[in-house]
Amino acid sequence: MNVRIFILTLMMLFVGLEANAQGVEQRRSRILESPDSINVYYLYGNDGWGNVPKGWRVQQTLLREATESDLEQTVLHSRTPAYRAMAYHALVAERSDRCYDLLLRKLSDSSTFTVASGDVWFDCDVASFMMDVTSDSESSMFTKEQQRHVDSLILFSDGLEHLDKYAPASRLKGMDGLYGRLRELHLSGTPNLLPIIAEYRNEDDIPMIIDALREYSVGLDNQGANTEGLEGDTNSALYAIIGWNDDAFIPALEELRDYELTRRYLDYNRVKMLFKVVMSYDNEWAYNFIDETFGKMRGAKKYSYPENLFRAYYEEEEIPRFRPLVEKYGEKPFDWDIMQEIENIGN
Repeated sequence: MNVRIFILTLMMLFVGLEANAQGVEQRRSRILESPDSINVYYLYGNDGWGNVPKGWRVQQTLLREATESDLEQTVLHSRTPAYRAMAYHALVAERSDRCYDLLLRKLSDSSTFTVASGDVWFDCDVASFMMDVTSDSESSMFTKEQQRHVDSLILFSDGLEHLDKYAPASRLKGMDGLYGRLRELHLSGTPNLLPIIAEYRNEDDIPMIIDALREYSVGLDNQGANTEGLEGDTNSALYAIIGWNDDAFIPALEELRDYELTRRYLDYNRVKMLFKVVMSYDNEWAYNFIDETFGKMRGAKKYSYPENLFRAYYEEEEIPRFRPLVEKYGEKPFDWDIMQEIENIGN
């Protein structure tokens, strides 16, 4: 009788183990073989309108069931880019020591997915997302040596064109060979590197920067709206020359100003940066440039919003030379109704 009970107990144990193994396999299957149609990663359980997205619930269920090993396998093998990104994000949140090796293995993952942040949706590639969430963690996920290795791979390896180069380059300032590599990348079409290149203050780079300043209409339609193509490197060039104050830039700055006056859809950051660059000259030309700019804006009925940007920057720096311009054009507080005024231009 005892033998029969023992055998029956063993049989029940084996059945339980098999069922548990099947459950683990089903859990992994749900994560790894997630439907390709669900290529959205929901960052929050709110769609911006008070509703909980269905996809959020699905993702939370999967994450609750997943072990660290499951998440690692999802990053490496899931067919769905959004789920690869989701799994890595979960590992970062847990500060898993698997993140470094996973990031190295997935730097070439340029597959795209949609990130849903409330009612704001945008496309991203997996590797870029992984870099972003790693950098956004409260404290560094990696040692200095590990971070330097990752940054060097991004800057000096082929086939990683989808990854941003500015942040790695910023962290590698002073590295042997960096300046030449950044020039090479810029001339091959990599954006946003001019501010770091310009720190070397090499006069031979001035023509290259002027060319970028003159890319102001690249990627824009005839009203100044983005055409969803890659814009020129004008904004990067403006950041690059703040404080350089070389007269060689002046013709390009004047061309840029005249172009901005033709746009219905202003790039507010560009306009503010243009004022910042010009004011850094802090000379008679700079004063006359801004005075003339406001005169042209009023003639084109485009004056309120750029004037507010000028005042906003003046309040940050308070360069005495330009105080009369603030008084001349008034010290009106910023008013979002100005936006409607601009929208009505040309209608």
